[in-house]
Amino acid sequence: MIRSLLAIGGIFCAMIVLAEGIGLAVLWFTGSLNGDAIREIRAVLQGGPESKLPVQAKEPEVQTPSHDEIREARLTRILQLNARESELKILKRMTSDTANQLISDRQAFDQLKIQFHSELQRLEEQNQSAATEQTRTVLMATAPEEAVQRLMALSPTEAVELVRGLPEKTIARILQAFQLDPKTAARGQQLFEELYRGQPNRSLIENTLKQVNPAEEGARRGG
Repeated sequence: MIRSLLAIGGIFCAMIVLAEGIGLAVLWFTGSLNGDAIREIRAVLQGGPESKLPVQAKEPEVQTPSHDEIREARLTRILQLNARESELKILKRMTSDTANQLISDRQAFDQLKIQFHSELQRLEEQNQSAATEQTRTVLMATAPEEAVQRLMALSPTEAVELVRGLPEKTIARILQAFQLDPKTAARGQQLFEELYRGQPNRSLIENTLKQVNPAEEGARRGG
């Protein structure tokens, strides 16, 4: 019995070896048996991997931010926006304060300028008044003929303004002296007419009325 089993096992092993030989012969004749195929067969027989597949590159993992990180990023953004808004408000307030200060300084400067011009005008009028009074005193102490020569050197307006402040008797003597010389007679007549019309104050008053209310002045003249 044992011999029969050994015989059957031997026959089975021989058939397996014969089948492998036939398979190798077929592969050899068809050209499929090469170095790579032999290495693969050897690897299979040795219990290695059946095939070596190319290792695929792993895709980089995208790290999703956590809820705390998202909330922290939002808070940081809000704080940055609030800080920026505060800076803009401060800059706006500083700009407004600077503009108001400039306006105030400008108004104060204009007021000082007006006061300065008013003071200069007052000093000029005071000086002119003092000079006029002094000149009138000189004319009163001068002979009428010399007073005529001095008045002839002035413009008609200046002569009228200067003579107007003299006493009436002095004016009469000066006007008589004008008539003694034909060269000064016409000027004397003009001086007398200007005094009669109230010049130069009358012209000044009329010009002022025209500027204040031209329509009323025209109606007054027309009436």
